[in-house]
Amino acid sequence: MSAMGAIGNIAFVMGLVQVSQRLGLDETPERIMYLRIAFGVAQAVVLLLLFGLKSKINAKNEKSPVTYTPSPSPGQATETKTVTTRDYDLIQQSASVKQHLISLALITVLHLYFGMVQPLFLQIFMPIKTLVTSPLFQIHYLAAFPTPSPFGVPQADPAADKQDVKKETKKTK
Repeated sequence: MSAMGAIGNIAFVMGLVQVSQRLGLDETPERIMYLRIAFGVAQAVVLLLLFGLKSKINAKNEKSPVTYTPSPSPGQATETKTVTTRDYDLIQQSASVKQHLISLALITVLHLYFGMVQPLFLQIFMPIKTLVTSPLFQIHYLAAFPTPSPFGVPQADPAADKQDVKKETKKTK
């Protein structure tokens, strides 16, 4: 789950919906044109960052083994796979690119064929937020190692906990 958590994601989306309603984005053709330009630029930035991520993964070329269980397809049994860290990261990067392109196609259809403007506005910000909060982006661009947490609750730093335990044991001696 992202660093913001589920409640933070909902608040982010609802805030964007409120902003889009207050801006009156579909009132004039000029605003729609600017919105389309911003949408195109945001999508291009996300794609560039995703392909830059691929080059960072290839440059790092980490060979340590990773064991994971891929999402099963309907009717197939689950099995664990062992691959290198580089291959696992490339699989995740490829899945992110596919997800982004499907979202891009869907939003384009919603806007061009059904005339919906609000999803176009939301998708200026959502892919960027999704990318920046993704573990791959945080590891390869920000050199941070996110730890997953149930329910999006931030976890305590294990290194700090160990230091606190050492301090407490010294005090009791």
